[in-house]
Amino acid sequence: MDETDTKIAVSSISEISNFNMERIITLKGEIDNMSKAEAEISSKLRAAYEADVQAMAVSVLYSRIVAMLLILHLIESHENSQMC
Repeated sequence: MDETDTKIAVSSISEISNFNMERIITLKGEIDNMSKAEAEISSKLRAAYEADVQAMAVSVLYSRIVAMLLILHLIESHENSQMC
């Protein structure tokens, strides 16, 4: 990472398994530089997590709206079939 003068490696997604569900981040460099790099990585991970949570909330809300519309449609169809 140029801004912190460190080398950063992230484990491959192919290394994830049922026994190890985590990816590993390795930092190499001077202690002060690694500390700065860790702060930047943490900030980016936090932002990514917050974006993921927000996206999941929108997805859940959308799914609920679709389900409610489907239920309303089914109720309306049932009521119309009883009128005939």
